[in-house]
Amino acid sequence: MMSPPSEGSGCRADWGAARLGDLVAELGGVVPEPGTAAGSAASADGRDLLVLLTGLEQVKAAAAAAQARATSAFEDWQEQATTQARAAAKGQGFEAWQAARDSFRGSNGTAEQVGLARRLSPWQGSQAVSRSRALVRELPCTLAALASGVLSESRAAIVVRETSHLSVDHRAVVDRQVCGDLDAVAKLGDRGLERAVRAAAYRCDPQGAVDRARVAQGERRVGIRPLPDTMCRVSALLPLAQGVATYAALSRDADTARAGGDARSRGQVMADTLVERVTGQVSAAAVPVEVQVVISDAALLGVSDDPAELVGYGAVPAGWARDLVCGPEPSDSTNTPDTDNTADSWRSTGREGTTESSYGGAGTADIDRAGVAQARVWLRRLYATPDGTTLVAMESTRRLFDAGLRRFLIARDGTCRTPWCDAPIRHLDHVREHTDGGATAERNGQGLCERCNYTKQLDGWRADVLGPPGSNGRHRVRWQTPIGFTYDSAAPPLLPGARPRAQTHPAWTSPIEIHFAHGLAA
Repeated sequence: MMSPPSEGSGCRADWGAARLGDLVAELGGVVPEPGTAAGSAASADGRDLLVLLTGLEQVKAAAAAAQARATSAFEDWQEQATTQARAAAKGQGFEAWQAARDSFRGSNGTAEQVGLARRLSPWQGSQAVSRSRALVRELPCTLAALASGVLSESRAAIVVRETSHLSVDHRAVVDRQVCGDLDAVAKLGDRGLERAVRAAAYRCDPQGAVDRARVAQGERRVGIRPLPDTMCRVSALLPLAQGVATYAALSRDADTARAGGDARSRGQVMADTLVERVTGQVSAAAVPVEVQVVISDAALLGVSDDPAELVGYGAVPAGWARDLVCGPEPSDSTNTPDTDNTADSWRSTGREGTTESSYGGAGTADIDRAGVAQARVWLRRLYATPDGTTLVAMESTRRLFDAGLRRFLIARDGTCRTPWCDAPIRHLDHVREHTDGGATAERNGQGLCERCNYTKQLDGWRADVLGPPGSNGRHRVRWQTPIGFTYDSAAPPLLPGARPRAQTHPAWTSPIEIHFAHGLAA
């Protein structure tokens, strides 16, 4: 395992954590809090406040430049430590050298360590490392403009991005042409800077621009991102001609539908047409896509309005989730064998629980009800603690997290468990490796994205389950980096804003059982 950096690693010893903490505290008191006498007096002169805003923007830029230099220095230190380890192992034979090479492959997750230090996701940490490397080693004029406050961090990133395909020599030329004159570059906005850098890059390497356009066609893809109000954005990165043709076809069909009296807006017709053509359904609302919702029994019955959790999306309103689960009645042909009688399955369970729903539509006013009726609907039960903060334990004798245990962990963790990584779960990981005796159980399992799971296998990385669980019952894991820094990760509450309930019935009863008990007594 590598040792923490020393004073000789390139940073000033007098700039320690204490001094940086003092600087943060001082900046926090620059402007008094609103509502106080000092705050009222400070806000009386708007000119001073604008001058302060300008100065703080320069401080932010200078801090970004210092972060770039620190990141580049840390990367250099990692590379030196790797070289030294390989050199030391070389004298011990080929097998020892090969083991050292494999152990330090990828410099022990430099990007991941930078991301944790800056509270960024691993992908963002990787971007920060590559951006810092480019600024420090290949774009000195851009770095100087950033350090002086002429360029903001986001605009410096534009220069890095638009020159990433150039050779080192061509990159230096563009850097001098665009950012060498601080007065000129200070007057450029984001789009103006982007155009200036791109034009300079085209002049330096015209053939490279054509080659890049050809290569870019191979990067076409489709992505999805959650948006507020139970919406999402499905986007497609397409070659220009194909993208324009796709949009034109949807626009043409929308105009035709509107001209024929369709009451939907033009955007709604385009969205519905896209869904119907991609899925092959007659109606956009009838798509039998599985959507998993975790909702408490109290919220399902309308006893409370605590938010539900849409797996892979986040918190959703309780009313929306009730419409999703209870809106249409499932037909006999769509019932699965294990959920043939939903009421009986609820009645037979004797603990506090949540309901997981898979449904092919949304209960909104403008939806095609006939199409919704064709969508498949079924319910499954996941057990939870009485306060709805976490699921109870499950385990398996197998090595792989299969079936119910897999769904259990994905529902519990939501996204990758690495601190500040919000990537979707792709791998289910044994916190303590299975080869080291780690059990295939809820307590020893966690959901990770591909990158974080591979990083965890690098030399020097370690993860341990912290136990017993905390007072809130949430699963906790402590991560340790190769240089000894530790970061804690706790599973999010099973249901957003879950809180303990006052017990007005015996502990073994749940709101669903109380509901059925009242129904039987009526």
